[in-house]
Amino acid sequence: MIAYLRGRIVAKYAESAVIETGGLGYEVFFCEPSLENLGTEGATVEVFIAESISMYGGTALYGFRSQEEKRLFDLLRDAVTNTGAKKAMDYLGKAVKSMPDFIGAVAAKAAKRLNAIFGFTAKTADKLIS
Repeated sequence: MIAYLRGRIVAKYAESAVIETGGLGYEVFFCEPSLENLGTEGATVEVFIAESISMYGGTALYGFRSQEEKRLFDLLRDAVTNTGAKKAMDYLGKAVKSMPDFIGAVAAKAAKRLNAIFGFTAKTADKLIS
């Protein structure tokens, strides 16, 4: 299982980046804010990785700028009903805009704050706080 990569960004796409390490290029998917802050092509990066079996075959790699992001992704994917890796990345993209505010809203069971600040639907906000 791949847990961490350190390498050079070879290419960036709309949802992913190719990171070369040890002579191999890994396509890693990121949430939008993390991808924007990843760096430019040629930059050296360090990312934490989660693997998921793709419904199209093979394994997909999901990248995170911090262990905190990865833990939240794992929690969203595993604890929120009917949430796969791609949907968990969508949720994470909203949460990382302000992680302390997001964690506070979930802890306070403040569904309206999750709607207003982070743009979660009422149904998703209810899933997150239950």
